[in-house]
Amino acid sequence: MTEIQSLLIENVKRHRSRLGLTQSKLAELCDLSPNFISSVESGKKIPSIETMQKLVDALDIKPYQLLIDDRDTASIGNLESLTRYKEFLHDTVGTAINESLDKFIPGEEKGEQ
Repeated sequence: MTEIQSLLIENVKRHRSRLGLTQSKLAELCDLSPNFISSVESGKKIPSIETMQKLVDALDIKPYQLLIDDRDTASIGNLESLTRYKEFLHDTVGTAINESLDKFIPGEEKGEQ
Protein backbone atom coordinates (compact mmCIF):
# COMPACT_ATOMS: atom_id res chain seq x y z
CA MET A 1 0.00 0.00 0.00
CA THR A 2 1.35 3.42 -0.93
CA GLU A 3 1.58 6.43 1.37
CA ILE A 4 -1.03 8.21 -0.74
CA GLN A 5 -3.47 5.32 -0.39
CA SER A 6 -2.86 5.20 3.39
CA LEU A 7 -3.58 8.93 3.65
CA LEU A 8 -6.72 8.57 1.56
CA ILE A 9 -8.01 5.73 3.76
CA GLU A 10 -7.24 7.61 6.97
CA ASN A 11 -8.83 10.84 5.76
CA VAL A 12 -12.01 9.28 4.38
CA LYS A 13 -12.54 7.48 7.70
CA ARG A 14 -11.72 10.56 9.77
CA HIS A 15 -13.97 12.95 7.86
CA ARG A 16 -16.78 10.41 7.66
CA SER A 17 -16.59 9.93 11.45
CA ARG A 18 -16.41 13.69 12.01
CA LEU A 19 -19.76 14.02 10.24
CA GLY A 20 -21.22 11.02 12.04
CA LEU A 21 -21.80 9.16 8.78
CA THR A 22 -21.91 5.41 8.39
CA GLN A 23 -20.30 3.82 5.37
CA SER A 24 -23.81 3.21 4.02
CA LYS A 25 -24.82 6.85 4.41
CA LEU A 26 -21.60 8.08 2.77
CA ALA A 27 -22.19 5.63 -0.06
CA GLU A 28 -25.71 6.98 -0.50
CA LEU A 29 -24.48 10.58 -0.59
CA CYS A 30 -21.88 9.63 -3.21
CA ASP A 31 -24.20 7.44 -5.25
CA LEU A 32 -21.88 4.48 -4.63
CA SER A 33 -22.35 1.08 -3.05
CA PRO A 34 -21.61 0.56 0.66
CA ASN A 35 -19.31 -2.30 -0.38
CA PHE A 36 -17.26 0.13 -2.48
CA ILE A 37 -16.82 2.54 0.47
CA SER A 38 -15.81 -0.40 2.65
CA SER A 39 -13.31 -1.52 0.01
CA VAL A 40 -11.81 1.98 -0.20
CA GLU A 41 -11.52 2.26 3.58
CA SER A 42 -9.90 -1.18 3.82
CA GLY A 43 -7.43 -0.44 1.01
CA LYS A 44 -8.85 -3.03 -1.39
CA LYS A 45 -9.92 -0.43 -3.96
CA ILE A 46 -8.59 2.95 -5.04
CA PRO A 47 -11.23 5.48 -6.11
CA SER A 48 -11.05 7.25 -9.46
CA ILE A 49 -10.68 11.02 -9.64
CA GLU A 50 -14.42 11.29 -10.30
CA THR A 51 -15.18 9.20 -7.21
CA MET A 52 -12.76 11.26 -5.12
CA GLN A 53 -14.73 14.35 -6.18
CA LYS A 54 -17.91 12.68 -4.96
CA LEU A 55 -16.21 11.93 -1.63
CA VAL A 56 -14.96 15.51 -1.32
CA ASP A 57 -18.45 16.86 -1.98
CA ALA A 58 -20.15 14.45 0.43
CA LEU A 59 -17.57 15.01 3.18
CA ASP A 60 -17.68 18.80 2.66
CA ILE A 61 -13.91 19.14 2.44
CA LYS A 62 -11.38 20.58 0.01
CA PRO A 63 -9.77 18.09 -2.38
CA TYR A 64 -6.32 18.34 -0.78
CA GLN A 65 -7.84 17.20 2.53
CA LEU A 66 -8.21 13.67 1.14
CA LEU A 67 -4.45 13.35 0.68
CA ILE A 68 -2.86 15.48 3.38
CA ASP A 69 -1.22 14.07 6.48
CA ASP A 70 -3.14 15.08 9.62
CA ARG A 71 0.09 16.46 11.12
CA ASP A 72 0.43 18.81 8.13
CA THR A 73 -3.11 20.12 8.58
CA ALA A 74 -2.09 21.89 11.79
CA SER A 75 0.95 23.38 10.03
CA ILE A 76 -1.21 24.74 7.22
CA GLY A 77 -3.63 26.27 9.74
CA ASN A 78 -0.73 27.83 11.65
CA LEU A 79 0.77 29.21 8.44
CA GLU A 80 -2.55 30.79 7.45
CA SER A 81 -2.87 32.34 10.93
CA LEU A 82 0.69 33.68 10.83
CA THR A 83 0.11 35.17 7.39
CA ARG A 84 -3.02 36.98 8.60
CA TYR A 85 -1.13 38.22 11.70
CA LYS A 86 1.76 39.45 9.54
CA GLU A 87 -0.71 41.39 7.36
CA PHE A 88 -2.35 42.84 10.47
CA LEU A 89 1.02 43.93 11.87
CA HIS A 90 2.06 45.43 8.57
CA ASP A 91 -1.15 47.46 8.40
CA THR A 92 -1.25 48.63 12.02
CA VAL A 93 2.40 48.85 13.06
CA GLY A 94 3.49 50.12 9.66
CA THR A 95 1.00 52.98 9.93
CA ALA A 96 2.11 53.78 13.49
CA ILE A 97 5.79 53.84 12.48
CA ASN A 98 5.05 56.11 9.53
CA GLU A 99 3.09 58.49 11.77
CA SER A 100 5.94 58.54 14.32
CA LEU A 101 8.53 59.20 11.66
CA ASP A 102 6.43 62.04 10.27
CA LYS A 103 6.78 63.79 13.66
CA PHE A 104 10.58 63.55 13.70
CA ILE A 105 11.63 63.91 10.08
CA PRO A 106 11.17 67.46 8.86
CA GLY A 107 9.72 68.03 5.43
CA GLU A 108 7.98 64.68 5.21
CA GLU A 109 4.49 66.01 5.89
CA LYS A 110 2.06 66.14 3.04
CA GLY A 111 2.45 69.16 0.82
CA GLU A 112 6.04 69.97 1.83
CA GLN A 113 8.92 69.55 -0.58
